[in-house]
Amino acid sequence: MVEKTKLNISKDDVISEELYIGAGESIAMKRIMKVIDSILKDYPDVNVHLLSATAPIIESKIDSGNLDFGITMGKRKAGNYESLALPEKNEYGVVISHNHLLAKRKEITAHDLTDYPLIISRRSSNSDDFRDFWGSSNILNTVLTFNLNYNAQYLLKYGNYCLFTYKDLTNLEDGNLIYRPIKPTVYDNNRVIWRKDIELSNVAQLFLKRLKENLEMEK
Repeated sequence: MVEKTKLNISKDDVISEELYIGAGESIAMKRIMKVIDSILKDYPDVNVHLLSATAPIIESKIDSGNLDFGITMGKRKAGNYESLALPEKNEYGVVISHNHLLAKRKEITAHDLTDYPLIISRRSSNSDDFRDFWGSSNILNTVLTFNLNYNAQYLLKYGNYCLFTYKDLTNLEDGNLIYRPIKPTVYDNNRVIWRKDIELSNVAQLFLKRLKENLEMEK
């Protein structure tokens, strides 16, 4: 439970420490970065190290003591972790080129995707969460799988590819790419995890304290 973590720190306790955080790609990182910004402004000698990775890698590095915290998405077993739920939800959808044959659709179904080359994360392609979405459309033309979204988007400009990903992860500002939600809707939750039964460093305690304060402000 979160209450087991000691939060008895004052500003003078944190002078120069390292904070290690692992995270997947999610809009929840906007909140995390706001908390980090507040710490860096109040404690300029703190250094933060951010690792972008998938949940299994993050959990492995927390287990080995190489990360203080992880921000993971989707359904994961509690394991040896304390956790704190974040309110942001990751909405799944499809990113395509603006001149794609599906561009006029307001929503995209699994059946629509069977006709086009699909770019999808390894986890999404095998997840039980998508059993209802994929339904009988199990003959997918998956041409590329990824663990993080960023690099995969560059393939979209070269053909009728469909990138199955979270909303708000792909840059749509230049107008060449568009996002379409899927039907039925599928969401992933976000949570912050850390190891059970360990004494967090001062800066790690501070991060957790300020994150909880940030969450309380929205209630």
